[in-house]
This record gives sequence, C-alpha cells and structure tokens, in this order.
Amino acid sequence: MKNIISKLYEIIKNTKDFIEAEESIQSYMYNLFSDLLGEVFHI
Repeated sequence: MKNIISKLYEIIKNTKDFIEAEESIQSYMYNLFSDLLGEVFHI
C-alpha cells in the first residue's frame, strides 16, 4: 500500500496541472489493477 501512495504522490508532485495528474493516475491505476487481476486469474 505504501508503494501505491508513494507513486500517486510522485505523479502529483511531478505534473504541471491537475488534469495531467488525473490522467497519469488513471493510467497507473488501470495498469496496476490489470497486473493484479492477471496474477489472481493466472492458472
């Protein structure tokens, strides 16, 4: 959980505006959940 919060903080800190931050966070979370679901359903 700390890694996720740290990554979100890093994204917010390194972006120029909130729209760019939101898009980056959305992309990061989508990739994270895809990876996690892939691990869960990997047989």
